[in-house]
Amino acid sequence: MEQSFWQERWDSGRIGFHQEQGHPVLQRLGPELVRAGEQMLVPLCGKTQDLLVLAELGRAADARADENAAPAARVTGVEFVPEAVRDFFRENSLEFREEPANFFEGLSGPPGLRMYSRDFFAAPDWQDPPAGRFTLIYDRAALVALDPPTRQRYSETLRRLCDAGGRILLIAFEYDQSVISGPPFSIPRSTVDELFASRFTIEERERRILPALNPRFTEAGQNEVVEAVYLLTRES
Repeated sequence: MEQSFWQERWDSGRIGFHQEQGHPVLQRLGPELVRAGEQMLVPLCGKTQDLLVLAELGRAADARADENAAPAARVTGVEFVPEAVRDFFRENSLEFREEPANFFEGLSGPPGLRMYSRDFFAAPDWQDPPAGRFTLIYDRAALVALDPPTRQRYSETLRRLCDAGGRILLIAFEYDQSVISGPPFSIPRSTVDELFASRFTIEERERRILPALNPRFTEAGQNEVVEAVYLLTRES
């Protein structure tokens, strides 16, 4: 979707995709996935609470590790709507600093939390760490928000940003798009394979049936969707 579409959604307060709590999948799988010194990326992050969950998981992993074994874990969020970024810090009562280049850094709360209000596809303009390589990328609502023409560009950007041996935790939906169209769009396993299989090994970790995603789905008669969770590991 065009950025203007999402900007209008934020401006009008129509952000039903935002969850007030961290995603249950991250609560279940995060402790086994997040390692000491993890360099984590959350694309198209909005003001998700998952940023805090990841930062806390990183801090806990660092605390368990040898203090000389790894750099500190860091979480980087990228969201092009600047007010969404400000809302994240304000609504969580976190002090932060904002720089002219739309870079935000948390000054309280979990350490190592930073956000860019930039076009995600403009990397390397915002890349962090400087080498542009992340060891864990978390996608809860990014790929499912993208229309088909944009998905290949997105997957190629993730490939460039993901370190060899790094992982992507991807949450996707599956439903009948002849009944209703996205966003969020249906992303079947065949699409995940098409976008990522050439450079990643793909493991399906969870699959479960959820109720309708929002009232628009219910009104259209799409009362159930499948949530599929994948762990993608970048090959060298």
